[in-house]
Amino acid sequence: MVRRADQLSRPILKPVQRPHPPIWVGAKRSEETFRWAGEMGYDLMTVPFVHPTTDALHDLIKIYRGALAKSGHDFVRREALGKFHIYVSDSFERGMREAAPFMKNYSDLHHAADPSRRLTERDIGSDMARGFIIVGDPERCSDTIQRWHEEGGITTFSATFHFGGMPQ
Repeated sequence: MVRRADQLSRPILKPVQRPHPPIWVGAKRSEETFRWAGEMGYDLMTVPFVHPTTDALHDLIKIYRGALAKSGHDFVRREALGKFHIYVSDSFERGMREAAPFMKNYSDLHHAADPSRRLTERDIGSDMARGFIIVGDPERCSDTIQRWHEEGGITTFSATFHFGGMPQ
């Protein structure tokens, strides 16, 4: 039902997808959330750069996939989406140099809302080198995405190419 100030009405449109449209659950570091999403048979969204290592995230995705299977859901048909900041340049070094200030701006904005979320310039450089922030020439970016798919269990990628006040 939809409640309006002047009346109570029912939506006319009914979902075409059965039993319902896909439901995506956002999960960061909580094993319980990854497990619950799997138990419910929902698709998963996560932000890799909040994890200390690729393996740490992969372990959580294994918990998710295990819960899918244990609960009788088709884990092959469920997606694990990773949200990445991506900056493509002609080299990794140039990409780091150009993108780092904007990633710092992005981090500072989040720090203003939550002081525990600040990234240092060292963290940003390390995250770029480890592929948590995807930066470099097209081949390096493609290789990093492939690595996240193969080693991290990410099946779907969501990308932000314009972040931290970066000019277009």
